[in-house]
Amino acid sequence: MGEMNEVSASELLTSYEFSSEAAVRAKDALRSGAHLKAPPLSNSAASIRSMCYSRLRIVHLRGGRTFGDAECLASLAEMGERDVVLAFVDDREQTGWMYHLYLDPRRRAVAGCVGVNNFPEDDSSAGPPG
Repeated sequence: MGEMNEVSASELLTSYEFSSEAAVRAKDALRSGAHLKAPPLSNSAASIRSMCYSRLRIVHLRGGRTFGDAECLASLAEMGERDVVLAFVDDREQTGWMYHLYLDPRRRAVAGCVGVNNFPEDDSSAGPPG
């Protein structure tokens, strides 16, 4: 794992490209006051993709909901061994959703994003926000 400078919310909002639906919703949540958690560590996209897949599987097995996963996993696969920084936008207090952002610091873009809601599927707040 390599070290990276911590990404601030303002830097993320002004300097990074958000293209997927999940990433745009994460950006909207950040603008609305959700908290950004960005540990100053990076790892290869291949390694992070493996971790992401495992985490998503656990969320689904526990009855949680996600969106953006297929697009995110495909994007991470394309990146191969390039470094990716993981950040979280925590909007659970307002909407029940946590967004996992996978940042490509070279392109200054969100390489992938997954929205995660740990409420069971029969909960009324289980669908994607919006």
